[in-house]
Amino acid sequence: MATLEESFPRGGTRKIHKPEKAFQQSVEQDNLFDISTEEGSTKRKKSQKGPAKTKKLKIEKRESSKSAREKFEILSVESLCEGMRILGCVKEVNELELVISLPNGLQGFVQVTEICDAYTKKLNEQVTQEQPLKDLLHLPELFSPGMLVRCVVSSLGITDRGKKSVKLSLNPKNVNRVLSAEALKPGMLLTGTVSSLEDHGYLVDIGVDGTRAFLPLLKAQEYIRQKNKGAKLKVGQYLNCIVEKVKGNGEVVSLSVGHSEVSTAIATEEQSWTLNNLLPGLVVKAQVQKVRACILCVHPRTRVVRLSLRPIFLQPGRPLTRLSCQNLGAVLDDVPVQGFFKKAGATFRLKDGILAYARLSHLSDSKNVFNPEAFKPGNTHKCRIIDYSQMDELALLSLRTSIIEAQYLRYHDIEPGAVVKGIVLTIKSYGMLVKVGEQMRGLVPPMHLADILMKNPEKKYHIGDEVKCRVLLCDPEAKKLMMTLKKTLVESKLPVITCYADAKPGLQTHGFIIRVKDYGCIVKFYNNVQGLVPKHELSTEYIPDPERVFYIGQVVKVAVLNCEPSKERMLLSFKLSSDPEPKKEPAGHSQKKGKAINIGQLVDVKVLEKTKDGLEVAVLPHNILAFLPTSHLSDHVANGPLLHHWLQAGDILHRVLCLSQSEGHVLLCRKPALVSTVEGGQDPKNFSEIHPGMLLIGFVKSIKDYGVFIQFPSGLSGLAPKAIMSDKFVTSTSDHFVEGQTVAAKVTNVDEEKQRMLLSLRLSDCALGDLATTSLLLLSQCLEELQGVRSLMSNRDSVLIQTLAEMTPGMFLDLVVQEVLEDGSVVFSGGPVPDLVLRASRYHRAGQEVESGQKKKVVILNVDLLKLEVHVSLHQDLVNRKAKKLRKGSEHQAIVQHLEKSFAVASLIETGHLAAFSLTSHLNDTFRFDSEKLQVGQGVSLTLKTTEPGVTGLLLAVEGPAAKRTMRPTRKDSETVDEDEEVDPALTVGTIKKHTLSIGDMVTGTVKSIKPTHVVVTLEDGIIGCIHASHILDDVPEGISPTTKLKVGKTVTARVIGGRDMKTFKFLPISHPRFVRTIPELSVRPSELEDGHTALNTHSVSPVEKIKQYQAGQTVTCFLKKYNVVKKWLEVEIAPDIRGRIPLLLTSLSFKVLKHPDKKFRVGQALRATVVGPDSSKAFLCLSLIGVGIKQCLVGERKWWEGVGWVFNFCSSWRTPSVLESSESLVWYLLGTVLLLGFALAQLFRYSLSYLYLHRCFSQVPGKELFTIWPWGSWLHDRVISV
Repeated sequence: MATLEESFPRGGTRKIHKPEKAFQQSVEQDNLFDISTEEGSTKRKKSQKGPAKTKKLKIEKRESSKSAREKFEILSVESLCEGMRILGCVKEVNELELVISLPNGLQGFVQVTEICDAYTKKLNEQVTQEQPLKDLLHLPELFSPGMLVRCVVSSLGITDRGKKSVKLSLNPKNVNRVLSAEALKPGMLLTGTVSSLEDHGYLVDIGVDGTRAFLPLLKAQEYIRQKNKGAKLKVGQYLNCIVEKVKGNGEVVSLSVGHSEVSTAIATEEQSWTLNNLLPGLVVKAQVQKVRACILCVHPRTRVVRLSLRPIFLQPGRPLTRLSCQNLGAVLDDVPVQGFFKKAGATFRLKDGILAYARLSHLSDSKNVFNPEAFKPGNTHKCRIIDYSQMDELALLSLRTSIIEAQYLRYHDIEPGAVVKGIVLTIKSYGMLVKVGEQMRGLVPPMHLADILMKNPEKKYHIGDEVKCRVLLCDPEAKKLMMTLKKTLVESKLPVITCYADAKPGLQTHGFIIRVKDYGCIVKFYNNVQGLVPKHELSTEYIPDPERVFYIGQVVKVAVLNCEPSKERMLLSFKLSSDPEPKKEPAGHSQKKGKAINIGQLVDVKVLEKTKDGLEVAVLPHNILAFLPTSHLSDHVANGPLLHHWLQAGDILHRVLCLSQSEGHVLLCRKPALVSTVEGGQDPKNFSEIHPGMLLIGFVKSIKDYGVFIQFPSGLSGLAPKAIMSDKFVTSTSDHFVEGQTVAAKVTNVDEEKQRMLLSLRLSDCALGDLATTSLLLLSQCLEELQGVRSLMSNRDSVLIQTLAEMTPGMFLDLVVQEVLEDGSVVFSGGPVPDLVLRASRYHRAGQEVESGQKKKVVILNVDLLKLEVHVSLHQDLVNRKAKKLRKGSEHQAIVQHLEKSFAVASLIETGHLAAFSLTSHLNDTFRFDSEKLQVGQGVSLTLKTTEPGVTGLLLAVEGPAAKRTMRPTRKDSETVDEDEEVDPALTVGTIKKHTLSIGDMVTGTVKSIKPTHVVVTLEDGIIGCIHASHILDDVPEGISPTTKLKVGKTVTARVIGGRDMKTFKFLPISHPRFVRTIPELSVRPSELEDGHTALNTHSVSPVEKIKQYQAGQTVTCFLKKYNVVKKWLEVEIAPDIRGRIPLLLTSLSFKVLKHPDKKFRVGQALRATVVGPDSSKAFLCLSLIGVGIKQCLVGERKWWEGVGWVFNFCSSWRTPSVLESSESLVWYLLGTVLLLGFALAQLFRYSLSYLYLHRCFSQVPGKELFTIWPWGSWLHDRVISV
């Protein structure tokens, strides 16, 4: 280089700075193979030194040799550092990590993401797709124990147990980071991983930046055939490669993996290896003697290189053969010390001559008692073989007393079913961790902390306690250990079942229940072995409901009936032929033999104690303990909780049915329907007595998504599938039935062999007779039970409760108004006793102006025996009841006044008498769509069954057809609100305040409440204002609710656009004298809030006049107020004073929407409707959601018929000899013509019904000239008129 620089004197020679000189010198000294020059110079320097310096040189030599000895102490964790390159051997291969054996008995771990970048990318793709990739191999398929790998220390940490952990990386980018593309030379031995498969070979990741390494397919054939068993190489596969060719200054490298080339590879001078880029696993020529050595590790900072002379390492690519020690876990006595290293440990010589090694931490139990003098060569010690180092071929020993005396050393030593001792480490929500050995921990799940489930295990167990456990499961590969502390299992002397082959018929053993099903119990043993106890093998007596007798985690003793090890199936039984353990009965509850009750027996019981779910009772006269659930107190779902509330300890119940009996568990039932069934002998005792078509009475045992399970008094049960559960469409099974409900079921299918049957709960299949008779029977039973509750209440000491028991519907009271609530209801005082709550709803306030302290005469509608409230009414028709003789069987129109879950109370319009009628006419008839539910104020037709009120205070009646139901009648003059107008209570409460607002004024207020069609706002001085849904947005998208745009508590600025009278709730013009006492109607539309905008007096014109301004066919935006279930129309509001109605048939062409409109439309929703026409008699618009009117529909119909005629003519053109000469063509022609005509007639019928409905709703009949567009139009017009 200097010669070249001197040839060009113009620029002068480049001066080399001192740092560059130093760098060049260090590089020259770093050359491993430039040794002779260094030795020669050293000799010359020695010969030039005088005698004065000889002594100093000797001292320096001794110090340098001493420091060298200190540097080359035995490798330990403390001498490792991040970035250190080290050679290791694969010890264990798990799914997510590799365990690597390092020199000197050390150990490290390689995570699955530290193999290579391409393999990590594939793993991420697999996680994203959530399904396994076909070309991605698992770690056990890529690596095998014994493989030598080059690693880099990626991190050094401390585990939770306080021990140091070594994290390694095999990623070539980390291992070969010290190499550059320019440093690559032919003959170099590198490691890499396959990154992709190409047409003519493989791309290999060698981790050198700017270099692409390629392995030709021909060069890989030998490796694939010998090492890979003929399979192609996969992404992530680890390879030892020889660099064959280097092109483009290291940009492209050709590799070879031939066994002969790799095993004989050696680092040479031509390859320019330096201390900076030395790699572990390289075979080099050592300097002490002319020998070959393998590099074990290279320290990145001190550049200390550790070598190995073991022959196995001198053949790169060859795996280690010896992977374990035969005497692993053995305890040895009198083992002599071979040598001691004060910073590392000691070596020992075993009896067979094998060398062993013990780390410094394993030479004593603690550092405080460690004595180095005890490890002089020749001294003997007692130790235990705990591991084997593959890299060193050394057995690893431990002299710790705890390890020598440990029961188990590895997970492999523990067998399922073994009893072990451990120390409690911690108690968590997922269980208790127990230390079993030095490196082993086991988990005791919460279910296995005791024989019963413990709520607070930390009160019994403490950290550091010694516990005795039995092993449930041990998986050495996954290092998973599950144990139990159940005393019965731990102390059991019976044989254990750890595999299906152990289960011999007749064997008795202990297990625990993991699942309780309708068909039986699943019992689990050890090592995940489990078996089934069928329902008929649960007990010597029939158990109808196993879930009430057995529980998960319960320890049971079973006998093996049958076992199929190949299929892993086992049948068990709780019926033991001989039970050596006598059963202990609780003190005070012993029963004599022969005095147990039988299933189906009627008994009397005495209430002992009330629980959350029912009553603990004693069966008389022998005081046998039993349980009576709340749901089994009555056939009526609502009466069960009521009876449970008022029954108390000591009460006697008669005619109670025994449903089931097992060991210590007796289940009772008081349902009248089931009691009558058993008394009448209509309850089959086994499946042989059941046949399809039978009608049985039972109760709902459990509800599933696919159906409900019905149980009968004898204990038999069946399934009612969802498809035949109801005549109505079933969306959710829980909406139709509740657990414990009494039902009638029809048997549709019986499988006597499998003890199964299918049932139908449809009303059409399960008729119990005349509907009126059944309805009256259910009503009588319900009222009779309520009268029984009154009898229980009359026995109480409380005067209030006794007074409530004596009150009946129809009684008159003189009360004093105490308070008017925000919802419009009235609370009264001045009843027969103090603290009696009497309440009249807003409807039963009857529109009367009431004030606190005012006296009123009321009539009792109902007494709530659970909430202790009395519902009264101020309606004059009820208070001023007419004395008129009633006739049994007579039909009357009545108005619904009160609704309960099982019955309703209505008043006869003619006389004002109160009558009760059942809301159901069948045990299964408990579901109602919203459109079918009765409402207070609705008119019904009743047939009287009694003419005297009796003790209940009510007449008994049966409702007529639902078609005769009507809406509430128009209010009298005393009621100021318009017909069907529901007034927001927030607008009716409070004193009337005078205001000075006028139309057009801007006001500020706070949102008080939000309703579907309007928003109530509180203005200054407590004035209440109202914002209609049509005055919130300028453009209202269809389907949204504008009122949801405002929030309660939000401050809004609005403009006054009108005023509504406080009494009549009608809008008044500004000139009206009462305008100053109106409710201001406001608008928050952005367009109406603009400066200079003049608000119009939109409410000065009457609603009737404004409705006439709308034309047929005009499109308007309206807001749904409610769905009228009686009249079958949607009630909507176009503006605050303009209302409309949309008949049900004009809401949609979809049958599903017409059947359940309440699911399609929601209150407050904005709708786009077409005006059909105004109603001249009432102030509302007739609207449609599907069309523009009669005439427009008929015009569309004319076009449709023209199309039908064209198609028909086209079909007629086929009638030529050439077309119809084959029978197949004729058949197709006739079939097409029939289908076409059938479709046309169906359309004709549908439109005819629509027009008839329009005539009924709006008194509009199309003219005869419009009907003539149809075939047979004149005839159809005459039929329509006649109808």
